[in-house]
Amino acid sequence: MNLGLRLLIFLVISAGFPVKMFAWNGMSTPPLHVEGNKLKDPTGKAVLLHGWMQPTETWFNGEGHRYSNPTNWTNPDNVAGMLNFLRDAATVMSDISPKYGQDYGWYCSFVRVNTDAIGGWTSESGLVDTTQFNAWINNFLVPYVEHLRSRGLYLVLCATGPIVVNVGGDGSRNASKGTQSRLLTFWETVANAPGIKNADNVMFELMNEPVQIESSPGNGNWGMGSATYYKAFRDWTQPIINVIRNTGANNVIWVPTLGWQGEPNGWAQFPFSGSNIGVAAHYYPAYGGVHDNATAVQNLWNSNYKPAADKWPMIITEMMWYPNAPGGYDDLFNGTTAGFGNAVKKAMDNQGNVSYLVGFLGDHLVDLTTSSPENCRLGPHEGSQSYFGWLPTYAWAAPDDGTPQYENAFVTDNNPKQVQVVVGKPIEKAGNFDGFTVKVDSQVVDIDSVVLGDTTNQLVINLKARILKENEIVLSYSNGNVVSVFDKSLPNFNDTVVNNLLKGAAPRITELKTNMEGDTLIAKFNKKMQVPPDLSALALNAEYNGNMNIPILQSSYFHNDSTLLLFPLGEQVYADYRLLFSYSGNNIISLDDGLLKTFSDFPVINDSQGLPVQIDSGRIESDEISVVLDFSKPLAIAIGQSADFTVKVNGKSVSFKDFYSLNNTIRFTLLNNVHHGDTLSVAYTPGNISATDRGMLEGFSDFHLTNLINEPEWVSIPNKIEAENYSLQSGIQTERTGDTGGGLDVGWIDDGDWIEYALENNSSDSLFEITFRVASPNSGGILDFYLDNNRIGRVAVPNTGSWQVWQSVVDSLNIGVGKHYFKVVAATGGFNINYYDINQIVTGTRKVNNDGVEIYPNPVLNELIIRSADFRFTKVEIFNMTGKAVLQKSTANETEMDLPVNLRNGLYIVKVSNGKQFQLKKIIVDNN
Repeated sequence: MNLGLRLLIFLVISAGFPVKMFAWNGMSTPPLHVEGNKLKDPTGKAVLLHGWMQPTETWFNGEGHRYSNPTNWTNPDNVAGMLNFLRDAATVMSDISPKYGQDYGWYCSFVRVNTDAIGGWTSESGLVDTTQFNAWINNFLVPYVEHLRSRGLYLVLCATGPIVVNVGGDGSRNASKGTQSRLLTFWETVANAPGIKNADNVMFELMNEPVQIESSPGNGNWGMGSATYYKAFRDWTQPIINVIRNTGANNVIWVPTLGWQGEPNGWAQFPFSGSNIGVAAHYYPAYGGVHDNATAVQNLWNSNYKPAADKWPMIITEMMWYPNAPGGYDDLFNGTTAGFGNAVKKAMDNQGNVSYLVGFLGDHLVDLTTSSPENCRLGPHEGSQSYFGWLPTYAWAAPDDGTPQYENAFVTDNNPKQVQVVVGKPIEKAGNFDGFTVKVDSQVVDIDSVVLGDTTNQLVINLKARILKENEIVLSYSNGNVVSVFDKSLPNFNDTVVNNLLKGAAPRITELKTNMEGDTLIAKFNKKMQVPPDLSALALNAEYNGNMNIPILQSSYFHNDSTLLLFPLGEQVYADYRLLFSYSGNNIISLDDGLLKTFSDFPVINDSQGLPVQIDSGRIESDEISVVLDFSKPLAIAIGQSADFTVKVNGKSVSFKDFYSLNNTIRFTLLNNVHHGDTLSVAYTPGNISATDRGMLEGFSDFHLTNLINEPEWVSIPNKIEAENYSLQSGIQTERTGDTGGGLDVGWIDDGDWIEYALENNSSDSLFEITFRVASPNSGGILDFYLDNNRIGRVAVPNTGSWQVWQSVVDSLNIGVGKHYFKVVAATGGFNINYYDINQIVTGTRKVNNDGVEIYPNPVLNELIIRSADFRFTKVEIFNMTGKAVLQKSTANETEMDLPVNLRNGLYIVKVSNGKQFQLKKIIVDNN
């Protein structure tokens, strides 16, 4: 941004124009209504809301550690834990005070609450206890709504959880007759409840993620994505809208869409009817397969979302993104801010009438299991990081309740007996206005009358005595009768300076600040000024590790605006400096010959960038994957800057993900874990990373990272290793096993989950037989195993019939003498592991399914003969005792082979395999 534009922004802000901050703390929540395709407040201003998703089920809010969902809602004490937690979360998410090392907080204006935990309802039967349901409303919902109102938050209440789950037994066919019946009951009761019905800050989202519907009730033709189903869904939804309106409730209704709320274009084809209604949709990177393709994101918006948003206001009630390897559930979110996030934000902003949220509470607040919401860290996902930075930019979209905020007051030569007051809203007429107090030179003066001025947002205070150019005037207002046309009272204010604009009155500096480059001082005056020819009476003092006097070089107007004087500086100043401005002369004069009064230590708003940032320290934490870098200053959020960093492990560059900054640190996660004793370093090529004061991060190279990883307990092999005795894991859990011997097994293994063990081979062997003890009700499980991060094998996990029906899968393990890290990775998950049995290979022939394999002669000279009755093999391998393959030969599903060999004298292992089974035998080569 160039200097001229920055100063123009300064001019607009400081010239008396109101800048409404999105400061929800304690603000009112005026009732909103739908007008055309806009959501509007009582003043007629178009409004956009931005918030977060708040499940009520305890599992989503700290996995059960923060509170327990009530079983008896009639006792408020039973509800207090859940209610207080959600209140605390709402307090944090509406608090704009600085957080996480930034100079702002959470500028949220709504919360979407899912009814996961609700009194009196079950998945099996719907509403079973009206008393408990009413208690849920009265002891949880209404008090929560009141707290949200006190925080300036709107509630979008979404029917989900036990109301819709498993109705009809198929979660994808949830726009069913049974679901409709439950929703009719739910919404009729909720919409009619005191404290909810027509509450100014409560809106209704009819249902969470309808998926499929029957083209005609009962015909069994379920589907989505075409006109047939859109029409059926319109007919299905309209009675739910009607039952709400029949209660007399006029709360804004948000109607969901088919296809997991990803098909809002259906409403454009078959519209609902009624007033105060908008469309609720979801948008994830996997929708339409757009992921990180910005063009595809916009195209999907144009085809699928825009048709509905052109007709109604829209609210996106689910959305999140973060980079993740494709595959599995997380693929739903697989995108970056640079690709998906910025593109969808652009689409919504250009649409102009789309409110939205990003993320669950747990996406935004890390450590919910151990900390209260106010003590949590900002979440690492790119979606959360970006959204936190975007929220303050929507200040202009805040609802306005019509309160006539005071803006400024002045006295002019047109009538020195009048104080003219400007407020931000039109004022309701009155014969005379009261509540004002005027002081002239600290003495209260008599007011003759207070009347409307030439415009409806201007008041004129007529004084009995005239103001003189030498006078200083202040104005107060307390509990008077000034009310806007929106029936809101003028807030009280005390001893606010009135601009004395009489000819010859002393000018006054209304704001003094630096530009962003730190090379110019900008002074805004309340009067037009002459350019001072002599600057010797001006002094700028900078306090930073001592005092510095900054030279002031000259003065000029900004764009010929004589109320703005620019003072270029002889030295650059930084945000780290405390700047104080003094004037001791008599040569700064207004155009009407008013003399600026002397002053000292006038505080300067320091908008310059900070001093450069340096790295202080860095470490790899004990979890073996988290790298933390500490810097000299709090950092701005650094999304998309990971490419400027290089991490090396033992001198080789490695990959990482989940890069994010927080306070004075940058954290990222390595794709592969490292170990005790590894040497790590990090380098930074100067890019766009800066401190919160815009001081740029200086580059560095080969900066050593402290390795905090403890040495593991090494397990000697050969040995039987229980799966739960890992040194590190990702994604798994343990459970009681039904296998012989009891104990624990490892389960909940999804794609990409892994387990690592620290093994030590003190034997003379390097090739072992490993038995994987597995169980699975699924087919297609694949288990890869790695040694020191190099893949050395893969086994298929069979369908054993159940999670606790166990079977052994055998393979070979090539592991040299010494200490090694053995990692088991689920290439395709869906199985349990009980143990690994690593055994030495016994000299002689192993049998598989009683099929004998003969390998002779032994010792061998130059030819090896392999004979089998029924065991057909496709591969023969010979390994030396270090585990290195010295001969490999593929066969065409043979049972016999004569294999020429030309090997040095020594002990070898022969492996005969067919992809499913194998046979091992030790042989001796003797060329003597």
